[in-house]
Amino acid sequence: IEVVRWLLFERRFVPQEGTGKQVLELILQAQDWPFLGAVLQMEHMNWPPESFSVVVDFAREAPIPQMTSLLEQDFTLKSPIAQCLLAGFAQGQHWDLFEWLVKRRVELPDEASKKILVSLAMAKKAFALELLIRRGSVGSGALAEAMTLLASKDSADCKPTWQWQRGDGWIGFDMDISRSLEDAYASGNPQSPVLVEFQVGSTRYRVNFETMIQRSEGSGRERPLRRVGELPPLVKPPPLSPERATEILRSRSHGPLQGPDPGKCAEFQNAQVLSVEPVISSEVWSTYQMAVCKLRSKHRQYGVEVKPVAMFEELKLHLLDSTLNEGYYFHGTDAESARRIQQFGFDERFSKGIYGDGVYFTPDACKALQYSKPTGDGSRILILARILVGDPFFTNSTLSTRYPPPRDPLEPGLLYDSVIARPGPTAGAPGDYQNHTEVVMFNGAQYPAYIMRVGLRNG
Repeated sequence: IEVVRWLLFERRFVPQEGTGKQVLELILQAQDWPFLGAVLQMEHMNWPPESFSVVVDFAREAPIPQMTSLLEQDFTLKSPIAQCLLAGFAQGQHWDLFEWLVKRRVELPDEASKKILVSLAMAKKAFALELLIRRGSVGSGALAEAMTLLASKDSADCKPTWQWQRGDGWIGFDMDISRSLEDAYASGNPQSPVLVEFQVGSTRYRVNFETMIQRSEGSGRERPLRRVGELPPLVKPPPLSPERATEILRSRSHGPLQGPDPGKCAEFQNAQVLSVEPVISSEVWSTYQMAVCKLRSKHRQYGVEVKPVAMFEELKLHLLDSTLNEGYYFHGTDAESARRIQQFGFDERFSKGIYGDGVYFTPDACKALQYSKPTGDGSRILILARILVGDPFFTNSTLSTRYPPPRDPLEPGLLYDSVIARPGPTAGAPGDYQNHTEVVMFNGAQYPAYIMRVGLRNG
C-alpha cells in the first residue's frame, strides 16, 4: 500500500486495464480511508472503465461503519471514481449516507448524474432530488428523466419487479434493468434455463431464471434473485341472474322525489332486467388492478386515512376492499357505448356533468336509467361497475373541473380520489337540490362487471 501511495502521489502510475482495478481493490481492502479520500479527488487520473465497477460494488455492498469512516474524510466529489461512489450508494439504497453526502459536497455533471437520479426517482427519494435541484448540480436532461420517473413510479410499482439479495435484505434493480429482466422472463421458455446478461457500470452479470441466480462475470460472485409484485389474475364476476338483478334495481329505485321533476324516477319502479352479461376481459381487469395498486401506493406515500363510505346492502355482491371504498355502482349508457366500454373500459375524457368532467356512477338505478337511451326494442342499457371511490370529496355545489379538488393546500399535487354529491340542497343543481347520490370518477380505470338490458313494463 505504501508503494501504491508513492506511485499515485508522485504521478508515476498510469492506470491501465487490469492494474487500475487491482490498485483500487488493494486500497479498498486496506480500508485506508484518508488515502481513498485523496484518490477520489484525483481528477487527473484516467482510470479504465473496468475500475469503476470496483468502487460501485464497494459502495453498494459495504457495511455502514466502513462507509461512515470513509465519509468522515474531507473530500469533494469531482472525479469519475468519486461519482461511482455516489452511484453505488444509490444502487445499494444507502439513502442516509447519500443524503449526508449530497447536502455537503456533491458536484455532478449531466451524464454522471443520470443513473443516480433515476435510482433516486425509482426509490421515491424526492428529498435528494430536491437537494440536487436547489444546488443546480444536475443537467436538465437527467433531471427531466428523473422527475418523469418520480411521477410515474406508482405505475412501475404495480408491475412485476426484480430484486437481488444482499446480506441485509432484498434490493431492487433500477427500472431499465428490471424491465429488461421482466421482458426476458416473460418471453422465455419456462421449460429450460434462460440466461440473460446485463451490465451495471462496467460490471457484467448473467442471470439464470431456472435457478434465480445472478452471477458477476468479473468476480464470479453469485446472488439470489426474486420477482415480486405480480398483478392478481382475472377474477370473473360472480353469477348474477336477471331475477336477482331485477330485485336489486327495484330496491334501488325511488318513487316521487323533491325537485323540478319529482316523477322522473317513478317510471322506473317497474323496471325488469331482461338479460345480464358478465364482462370478462383480462385487459380491462389489468387496467383496473393497476388503478388499485396506484391508489394503495398513493395512500401509503401520503399517509391518507380513508374514511368508509356507506355501501347499500343490495349492492354488496361479494367481498370488496373497504380500505379503498371499493363498491358496485350503476352507470347508464347506450348500447354502442356499452360495447365499447366492455372492450376497452371507461374513458373519462368523453364524459361531462355538473360535478366535473369524469365518469358518473350512482347507487340509484333509477338515476342511472335516466342517462341510458332506449334501444330499438325500447329496452335500456345499464352497467353495474366495480369502482374505487377511495378518499372522496363531498360537494354541496356544482363543480367545473377535470380533476378532483386538492386534498391538502400544503400538498398541491395531492388530490381527492373522487367526488360525491349526496341528496340534499346543492347550489347550482336543478332547483338547487340533489335527489340522488352521484359519484364522479376522474380516472376511467374502473371495471364494468355486468352489462344489463332493462325493460319497462309500461312499454
